[in-house]
Amino acid sequence: MEVVNSTTGLTERTTTSDSNGNFGVTQLPPGTYKLVVTASGFSKVELPDVKVNVTETTTVNVPLKVGQISETVTVTEAASQIQLNSATTGQTLQSTTINNLPLATRNFLTLLTLSAGANTEMFQSDALGRGAVTINVNGQRPVNNNYQLEGINANDINLPVLDNVPLPNPSTVQEFKTQTSLYDASQGRNGGGNIQVALKSGTSEFHGDTFFS
Repeated sequence: MEVVNSTTGLTERTTTSDSNGNFGVTQLPPGTYKLVVTASGFSKVELPDVKVNVTETTTVNVPLKVGQISETVTVTEAASQIQLNSATTGQTLQSTTINNLPLATRNFLTLLTLSAGANTEMFQSDALGRGAVTINVNGQRPVNNNYQLEGINANDINLPVLDNVPLPNPSTVQEFKTQTSLYDASQGRNGGGNIQVALKSGTSEFHGDTFFS
């Protein structure tokens, strides 16, 4: 099986299935991928637009049709929308949502309260690019949260808050997720919300963005 990054057109991984026909591809960056599956005695199968979200495991069932490899079968809507490998609750916000919703301070963390169980105080709208964002998840204190940027600890050195850590421009954020409960020890270190932020990578075309304040 070949895993192709839909944004860059480059092959990220190649793998083979086990004796039971199962395959696994770990540590893929969040994004959209095309799966190309080939097997002797079967037609080549392509599964476009397979979405991989931050902190989530995407499950895909690949139907194979008897035929020649020269034949190609394209399958749509093959990825399961239900997390079958984890009971973690939370919501993933994509770059489209981040860029289209108004941000008074250009601080994307203000969107964390779109997740069920999360709330905050009024924002300091005159603090462009920063602002005090205190998130309470399921009634817990803000210091009970855990922030990770690209999988790296992004908490303040004294308290688990993001007050004194430089924030990326909202336009550079690919997606982020607030895990609110039932996450395992590999993700969260505290009992509050677990915030995972993934930044955009390169594409096969030149692009840019402009912001006027």
